[in-house]
Amino acid sequence: MLPKTRKLSIKDFPKKSTLCFRGERISIKVAPSERDYPRLGVMVSKKVSSKATVRNSLKRTIYDFLGKNLEKIPRGSDLLVIVSGHIIEVNSDVKDALCKELEKGLKAL
Repeated sequence: MLPKTRKLSIKDFPKKSTLCFRGERISIKVAPSERDYPRLGVMVSKKVSSKATVRNSLKRTIYDFLGKNLEKIPRGSDLLVIVSGHIIEVNSDVKDALCKELEKGLKAL
């Protein structure tokens, strides 16, 4: 589980950021921060799924993965994960695919 201090509101994410990774289903943007720890945000739009339960499930899956791999994220940076592409339902295959893409994205940092 990711601590609340590590979560970043999408509204608070800086406008000037660089696109660090673009995969099939996710994109990762990075912006520098004055803090000593990384902050993470996840954005899942209604284009991904019209059902709020699916969108929230995707967010929880991504936050859980990032919380487990927090040491791989550089200190003093804000990270925004954007989920794109249409997803009908969240099952283990979708979760595994997202985790593999997130792993590639974290290596690109």
